[in-house]
Amino acid sequence: MKLRCNKCGFSSDYQINNPWICKECNQKYSYKFDKILMCDDISTSNTKSWHDNIAKNSNKKSFKSVGYRSSIHQSCMINSFAKAFINVQEGDTLDVGCGNGIFAEKLSSKLNRKLPYYGVDFSIEQLKLVNTDIILPVNSNAENLPFDDNQFDLVYSSEVIQNIEDISKIIPELFRVTKQNGLLAISSLNESSLIRQSIMKLDPNNQSKKYFLRSKNEPDIYLRNPNNIIDKIGKFRFSLEGIYWIYSPLNYSTFEKQPISGVKKRFAQNFLCIIKKK
Repeated sequence: MKLRCNKCGFSSDYQINNPWICKECNQKYSYKFDKILMCDDISTSNTKSWHDNIAKNSNKKSFKSVGYRSSIHQSCMINSFAKAFINVQEGDTLDVGCGNGIFAEKLSSKLNRKLPYYGVDFSIEQLKLVNTDIILPVNSNAENLPFDDNQFDLVYSSEVIQNIEDISKIIPELFRVTKQNGLLAISSLNESSLIRQSIMKLDPNNQSKKYFLRSKNEPDIYLRNPNNIIDKIGKFRFSLEGIYWIYSPLNYSTFEKQPISGVKKRFAQNFLCIIKKK
């Protein structure tokens, strides 16, 4: 594994469970709490603060399914990712937006294998709770990942881009660290969903107020469609392997080779894009 300096761009080999120092500018990635590789502990945002606060209240139900409306919603997403990865050979894997690591643990269990995981998140409080038998936690901003190009056989991000207003940096960055012939899998809330459109009317983006389903200070939501992702990597060589349309809270999804139009996607709350890097 090679790390890349997020200041000067220099890259060199990394030994797990050791600090890393850039030989070009002396930027240091240190260890904190005996398990977190610290690559960006200075970024701040309301979304980060919200996730930090959730982690500090790990006795609440919302802790285990953080980032998802409920544990049922989280299970639907895990099942869909497992379907997408069932025939993928084991290899170096990166979970971007891993949170407390519960999603990765359940996904590994579902696939009945222990993937060699790295998990990136900007919330240090969430990363403190990660099971390091499953994930090597890395504190970093997803728009400036501390890994060299072409490092991972499988890169995935579940329900992260829906909380980012401008995804023009994060999508190419996830693509960058994916190996040639590796897979990139990204899910989000579906902008065509009739259910989601109704929920957004009940619970609009306004962090200063508590709404029907959303608590005060909860991160803003931006509904997406698969072309929003595909357009951001249009200048690179890739193939769209397909899209899972996920009909949560039902434990059900359908697979299409191309973005669909018409009635079917209007009932899918989420989608999962599978992209192969050429």
